[in-house]
Amino acid sequence: MIKALGGTPVAFPMPELYQALQKGVVHGGIYPMEANKGWKLAEVTNYAIACYPSAYSLGFFVVMNKGKWNNLPSDIRKTIEKINMEWILKHGEAWDKADYEGIRFFMSKRGRMIGVDDAESARWVEAVQPVIDEYRKNLKSKGLPGDEVIKYVQKRLEEAHAGKFVSKYATSQ
Repeated sequence: MIKALGGTPVAFPMPELYQALQKGVVHGGIYPMEANKGWKLAEVTNYAIACYPSAYSLGFFVVMNKGKWNNLPSDIRKTIEKINMEWILKHGEAWDKADYEGIRFFMSKRGRMIGVDDAESARWVEAVQPVIDEYRKNLKSKGLPGDEVIKYVQKRLEEAHAGKFVSKYATSQ
């Protein structure tokens, strides 16, 4: 996606990003807003761009080897599934809280949040579409529901852009 938007992607382990930004080795990074506080990246960045229709830190998951999962007794699988359902909202709220704390910390360090207008946002969406199409194709080649995955993510991005996912943490404190 970085390349599609005109940048040059460089992979860095998170512990090295602070110094890379500080020394000018890289000129930006893609990371969740919470990293501004948790990793202190707000100390070495001045701007953050929000463009929900084309990108946002949306997914987090824990996976298990399918064979191991299938070898578990059904009552254990049901217990794990029940716990997962209970923790979806709790985990989401924890990430929201951490992101808003990261935004507040970023702003306290005189960082500027920059929104992208609708015309520029549409340009970004168009630029990254080939990347999304390739991802969809890759999923389908593995027998996975690529169309459904992309539709789901795009719907969540549209809802986030429309402000439908405004967390209680956005207005607290």
